[in-house]
Amino acid sequence: PWPFFQPASVTPPDVTFVLPPDPGAGEISAAASIAAKLGQYAGAKPLVLHQVADDTQSGQLQDANLIYVGKLSDLPSLTRFNDLPVNAEPGTGILVEAASPFNPGRMALIVTGQTDEALTKAATTLSSTLAAAVLRGNTALVSQVSPSVAGSAAASPSSQGVAPLVALGNGDTTLTGIGDHSLSFKVDVPGTVQSLSLIHI
Repeated sequence: PWPFFQPASVTPPDVTFVLPPDPGAGEISAAASIAAKLGQYAGAKPLVLHQVADDTQSGQLQDANLIYVGKLSDLPSLTRFNDLPVNAEPGTGILVEAASPFNPGRMALIVTGQTDEALTKAATTLSSTLAAAVLRGNTALVSQVSPSVAGSAAASPSSQGVAPLVALGNGDTTLTGIGDHSLSFKVDVPGTVQSLSLIHI
């Protein structure tokens, strides 16, 4: 989630969610799921989140990394972004990362679509633990959300910190052939894990 969460920074830039002036339930839910995922990554590390309306004066947005969440028709300021795929199919979720229009040293993440369904697809994909595995580049169009992605977005470690590998971004892998085999994979561990000695596989 860098630069929206910067684990090595003592005082990382704030993250500001930009929502429509009168957000609907779908937009609030989408923003909440993304904020929750950022919180999981941050754990005890510093992370300051704000929420403003789309019509907020630009002076208040200069120092933060921005996350726009809302339908295309409800966020008129998205016209500031030239490469936004506004002609995507109506049910397609849109994810775009670009330089902030208010400060080239900050980033903006756009989570949008033409409908509530499209917005939900984009937010579900982004807030899933599989996001790092399925998202590449600075633009993603989400026409459908696979059950594994949807499940990983809903899944969270239990009170004992137990999570299936699929919820940590790893699906089934089959090894075939004669002889010894080795398999390695990365696991994105939420910031709430304080010590590697607590991880048992």
